[in-house]
Amino acid sequence: MTPTANSQTWADTHESLGVWTRADWQVTAADRLRASVRDDRFTDFAGKTTGEVSYSHRFTKELLAHAKVGTAYRAPAANDLALRYAPRPAAPPGKQYRH
Repeated sequence: MTPTANSQTWADTHESLGVWTRADWQVTAADRLRASVRDDRFTDFAGKTTGEVSYSHRFTKELLAHAKVGTAYRAPAANDLALRYAPRPAAPPGKQYRH
């Protein structure tokens, strides 16, 4: 079988796999703790495992305090891969911290 002009070989494709899970604990009637983790794998570039932890405390029915810390990953855009640009040079490669 001969490939047609519009067909691609397996080597010309891009494949990715991401797995995500989250745990949610109601510690007390007023306190909640959440944790999540995500693992991404790609055929064209390095993957990354990221996570997040958050805590909430309900003082009253109307007042809730919430804190969260986590990591993120910016996968390269199509232009980054096609033109061989590095991900956003202003941020450390593959890492962003948010709070």
